[in-house]
Amino acid sequence: MGELGRAIEPLVLNEEEALQPAKKQLHLLLDKCAEFVSATQLFEREHIVVASTHSSEDRMRPREVNRRLKAVDRCFINAHGSSAGTSPLKRHALFSLHDGDGYQSAVMASVYRQLGHFIQADKGSEARQAARRQAAREIAMVQMGVQCAINEMQWFV
Repeated sequence: MGELGRAIEPLVLNEEEALQPAKKQLHLLLDKCAEFVSATQLFEREHIVVASTHSSEDRMRPREVNRRLKAVDRCFINAHGSSAGTSPLKRHALFSLHDGDGYQSAVMASVYRQLGHFIQADKGSEARQAARRQAAREIAMVQMGVQCAINEMQWFV
């Protein structure tokens, strides 16, 4: 998230109003990420305590933990696709394959793609406004994924 903040900050300073929605979404995302870290730490402590007991009633517990972790990953799959297209490989809000090389990954590619469109578009153009709105939406999609993941982790504990 630090890289995204560093990418947005100079743009916000130069474009006072233009990227405020994206900056606001970024701050909300950072708050949710801190909440997610707390939920995962609680999940980890609970899992370690249960794993160390090895009681017969906890035999199904590893299966449930694995199911929860898979559910957390599914939280970041955008059912509507992204601005990158509807390819199944481009639907994950956090990680996707690099456009030019299938062996490389890209982190939050749709967010960075929209920031690139914003930078390249002429000031005041409709394309610039559309990229601004879409960048905020893409950040919000990541934020919704984090909230879903928090819910999955808290349900377990």
